[in-house]
Amino acid sequence: MSDYLVKFATTHNITPAQAVVLPALFDKCATELKMSPREIYCASLENAKIGEYIAEVARNVGDEYIKRAPSK
Repeated sequence: MSDYLVKFATTHNITPAQAVVLPALFDKCATELKMSPREIYCASLENAKIGEYIAEVARNVGDEYIKRAPSK
């Protein structure tokens, strides 16, 4: 699945720091929709609105995660 996540992040201009949340996001979507994470990924490629919605959530959650991460 990691290759799919890299392609998704690249396609949707998601930064590496934001991409950290993608595995959990795809898993959560899959659980809620009773689909596999790969099916969610394929749906995000076939339907631009779904892909952009998932990307936007990843950006928002990823940015919030970055803000809250302890500084070194």
